[in-house]
Amino acid sequence: MSNTLKYTGIALAGGAVGAALGLLFAPASGDETRRLIAHRIDEQREALSERGRSVTQSIKEGRRRLAAVVNG
Repeated sequence: MSNTLKYTGIALAGGAVGAALGLLFAPASGDETRRLIAHRIDEQREALSERGRSVTQSIKEGRRRLAAVVNG
């Protein structure tokens, strides 16, 4: 058996064990966990959107400054 196949099998087995342990020791019910995950995704989506707006504003400001320098 090649090393790649061997390590892939080990990784898959480790993932399965980790998932099983996660289910057994989860601190909340499935519904609550899904709500928490959805809430966290919404928070991160909003943060990413805000960061995008900030970057866009910075680019516009940089272009404006560059145009002012070039046009003297």
